[in-house]
Amino acid sequence: MKAGAADYVMRGRLERLLPVVERELREAETRRDREKAEQALRENENRYRDLVEASHALICTHDLTGRIVRTNQACADSLGIPKAQLEGSNLKSIVDPRFLPQVDEYLLRIKKNGTDSGLVAVITATGKRRIWRYHNSLRTEGVPEPVVRGVALDVTETHETERALRESEERYRSVVTALSEGIVLQQADG
Repeated sequence: MKAGAADYVMRGRLERLLPVVERELREAETRRDREKAEQALRENENRYRDLVEASHALICTHDLTGRIVRTNQACADSLGIPKAQLEGSNLKSIVDPRFLPQVDEYLLRIKKNGTDSGLVAVITATGKRRIWRYHNSLRTEGVPEPVVRGVALDVTETHETERALRESEERYRSVVTALSEGIVLQQADG
């Protein structure tokens, strides 16, 4: 037993042989089942990791203090910050400084409601301002510490296009209002 045997049968006690063999067969089957389950879990984790890493969505998890736990490569690329440097930093380090008070409000909403959505302005490593539309949810079950799961899309170009369109409409409206003559709009066919 000190050498690592699970059991032993002494000469003259062969009636113990059958129960020992049956128990060892059950334990071997249990080990095979456990190994199959562990292999299936590893395969599922690899498929999940591949899905997250291949996604163009910006995926991030953080704790309830705002410390970034994990990100996918798309998130790191959008910010121009290496993943290893981004993970472990705080949300406040990437948010546009004008919106820092909103980070604490966001964390309170997540704690209270378990979910939050909206727009956030972030600053890249090169100092460019980007706009992300996010939807985040709190996970408390099955984890040692609560974690916020976040998915975002970079909507900077859309946001800028909408802003430029609003400005153009305002300029057009001010020109039309300033005119002293009447304006008639007519289709090409009369």
